[in-house]
Amino acid sequence: SGARAVTDNGFHSNHFYNYLLDQVSCQPNTSTLQDCHHSDWGHHDCVPGEEAGVICSS
Repeated sequence: SGARAVTDNGFHSNHFYNYLLDQVSCQPNTSTLQDCHHSDWGHHDCVPGEEAGVICSS
């Protein structure tokens, strides 16, 4: 469980973006992404360069 790594806009290089979450805001003690405040799943106004990701450990 948990994240093995966190990525930013330089990590994803295929230029195909499927943004799932936008406006994500987590508190320092948040343990899961689903506990963070965010826009509805699949609704975004993102542009390339704003993406981030997580590489799961399992």
